[in-house]
Amino acid sequence: MLRRTAELVASGANVDDVRTTVQGELVELLSLVECRYEPAPVMSTLPRIERTGAVEGEHRRWIGGEFTLPGLGAEIPVAARGHTYGRFVLIPNLSTGVSIEERIVAVALVDQLGAALAVEASAA
Repeated sequence: MLRRTAELVASGANVDDVRTTVQGELVELLSLVECRYEPAPVMSTLPRIERTGAVEGEHRRWIGGEFTLPGLGAEIPVAARGHTYGRFVLIPNLSTGVSIEERIVAVALVDQLGAALAVEASAA
């Protein structure tokens, strides 16, 4: 997943294509019911998946040896070079646990979109 997405970014793909790819990878990786990108500024806060894979917030269940994401959803900010471009809102499947490794990979995937947006902004 990471390699495919990094290759897409490195090839100079359109930012919309990168966003769509990252969104699809997040759905698959985290077994999400819904995943959407919201450009900044965002109007509400959700529990955040941190770079370490840690998740803020409560309302998580222990399933299959892992915790689920928070029941009301979580977010991963899309940022690069000190600028926040938006976030991905992740609505979980509450019957599937998500490992810390999967959460770390999810953040790395979102970072690829952040890098593509930063390149696009610097070219403008």
